[in-house]
Amino acid sequence: MKCDICGAEGIYETITVNNTKYSLCEYDLIFTERILHSRQCGEMLNIAWGDGRVNFGCWALIRDILRKNNITEVLELGAGLSSELFALEGMKLTSFDVLPNHIKLLQNLNPIKHTANFHHYEYGVAPPVKELYLNKTWDFIFVDGPQERSREVKVAMEVGTKFIFLHDPNMGEQNFFPNDQWKEVSHKLYEKVI
Repeated sequence: MKCDICGAEGIYETITVNNTKYSLCEYDLIFTERILHSRQCGEMLNIAWGDGRVNFGCWALIRDILRKNNITEVLELGAGLSSELFALEGMKLTSFDVLPNHIKLLQNLNPIKHTANFHHYEYGVAPPVKELYLNKTWDFIFVDGPQERSREVKVAMEVGTKFIFLHDPNMGEQNFFPNDQWKEVSHKLYEKVI
């Protein structure tokens, strides 16, 4: 049996939401329970650090880059904790994710819903960023998610003008990225060569 949110196989718990039962892995159960609690009060963010998520040091680097470069808008390819952190930082967020349930949970949080646009796309295809946002570019692109991400990195290279942050590098993009146009400036952070 697979987790109804992420598809991982493992130990499951069942949770009922709006009269629908879901089988969830431990991580998604905790995440979902926090989100549901957040929806009840409408204000609390579901920030849980580490364990495969953004950690304090990683976020400090991202936050400093955003502030130092006066970045106010972020493209995110892989929603989650990062979405909440970008919202707290006051970023206008455009986010794409392969898990529609994650999007449904995140887009209802009050701190996010007025500053973010979430889009679902199917795993195995490129996120339709260029189709939905014609001629739009971003100075900062955050790429994350547990799946192989060569398509996401290719899109990021095409619409990025300054920085790409790969939360987990070497997940399919290592044969073409970094390259002559994008150089690594620190672990996980890449800057476009002008």
